[in-house]
Amino acid sequence: MPSTEICSASRTAIPPAVSFVAGFSTVRPPTFAPPSVSTPTVFSTSSACGSRARGRDRGSGASSGSTSRRARIARPFTHAWGPRTPAENGGAQAIVQSFSATRPNTPLTGIVTQYVSGGNQPIPADGAVLVARGAQAGFLSAEAPIGAKVTVLLTLTPPWANVLEAVGGGPIIVRDGKPVYRSFEDFTTQQLAPRSARTGVGQTADGRILLVAVDGKQPGYSTGLTNFELALTMMRLGCVTASALDSGGSTTMAFDGKLLNRPSDAGGERPVAEALTLFYYGVYAPAATARVLSPNADGVDDTQTLVYKLVRPSTVSATLNGPGGVVVPVDSGLRAAGTYRFPWTGAGQPEGTWTFHVVADDDLGRHSVADRQFALNNTLGFLSARAAGRRVTATFKLARPARVVVRIETPGGSLVRTLATRSLPAGDGSISWSGRPGAYVFSATATNEVGAVELTSPFRLRR
Repeated sequence: MPSTEICSASRTAIPPAVSFVAGFSTVRPPTFAPPSVSTPTVFSTSSACGSRARGRDRGSGASSGSTSRRARIARPFTHAWGPRTPAENGGAQAIVQSFSATRPNTPLTGIVTQYVSGGNQPIPADGAVLVARGAQAGFLSAEAPIGAKVTVLLTLTPPWANVLEAVGGGPIIVRDGKPVYRSFEDFTTQQLAPRSARTGVGQTADGRILLVAVDGKQPGYSTGLTNFELALTMMRLGCVTASALDSGGSTTMAFDGKLLNRPSDAGGERPVAEALTLFYYGVYAPAATARVLSPNADGVDDTQTLVYKLVRPSTVSATLNGPGGVVVPVDSGLRAAGTYRFPWTGAGQPEGTWTFHVVADDDLGRHSVADRQFALNNTLGFLSARAAGRRVTATFKLARPARVVVRIETPGGSLVRTLATRSLPAGDGSISWSGRPGAYVFSATATNEVGAVELTSPFRLRR
């Protein structure tokens, strides 16, 4: 006996193509200016030499000597690094005490009180440790003997006087609207060349910030991008400047407590030390639960749930604005911080595009607006797919004339076959198809003056 399977339908609007990007804009465009590729610093001493030179180093560094000599590098480590210097063999480590708190672009002065060798040295609470490696170790001890006064200048480019918080990352991948293939930053080929999950942040010419997460390392779903492919993606999204952030299993994007991507680690989300976090202060309205509301009692999207969220006490006005200037009050008055939900069937209301419009003024005087659109459309309903063996028959109802496209698709959305494209009158419709055993989705799309609406129903053909 062939098996028989009856499947229920689901209704969706016809969505536009979208990219997996979170974007936001500000009242005044912020400055997104990643630091220069390498950060120069200055280290000077009170020795007879009395000279000052610049050395190039990724992160905090220091150098000394005349400008005609080869750059000599020493790195200062303070308690901002941790309780001890990195574990390593050899080199020279100068203990500097009464060292002032580190500030960018400000001379930091102290006295060399002791020299030690080897790594993993304790960093004094009121001082720093200057670390020189290899040939530079002898230079450091000669130029900054015990008792010498040393000055370290930590230079940040561009100036960060207006920066309240910062997050580290790299490399630079878009500069002046062009993708950067090689930034000459201290990243390995293994970090940049393979396809992997990637994270990026960029800014468009009008000041908007784009946060981009690309899933990877998951064959059959997403292999990911190389670092340069991420650069090309950011450029195509309109970024004039952009930087990569940590990649691989650290790539995660979430909003309002909901994970938006699929992290590549087998265990899911990875604990990370830092994140780029955005906080909103105004009213927020999530996307409508039903992109197409159809109160025709077929059990699919017969009710819309309207939701808005406040983070502070606010005076709220919420309305539904429909075709022909129709306005339906939803909520108003002073509301505490929290989430508010309102069911709405749309019964007796005109069909077409509706907007859920929420205006809020919080207790700090900040004004915000949230809008969400959805469609009210009863054209297509009561879709069911009945499969028997290797044959399926689908039936549906049209409340008004429409041009109908009927397709067979895979569960992943790939087209198997278009069965019909024709204009049909109001009433009942049916269509049959025979295919190979497997899982499929029956899709019917109806388009008329009200709009476009799609119903889908999964089914399985058997031998």
